[in-house]
Amino acid sequence: MGQHQRWQAIVSAGAFASVHEMRLSLSWLLYFGAGLILACLYQRQHDLRLNLVVHSLYNGLSLI
Repeated sequence: MGQHQRWQAIVSAGAFASVHEMRLSLSWLLYFGAGLILACLYQRQHDLRLNLVVHSLYNGLSLI
């Protein structure tokens, strides 16, 4: 992963976390981690459908 892709993943994960949790907290950090995983997954696969599946599974697990 190049330097440019790392920054894209960090910024994307920060935006993802901020949309889900507005204040810096443990929840924000967890969302940031999930956002990093989703950003890296997209950078490897270049397919949003896989991100949608992973995000849906993550949301489903949080309901259990």
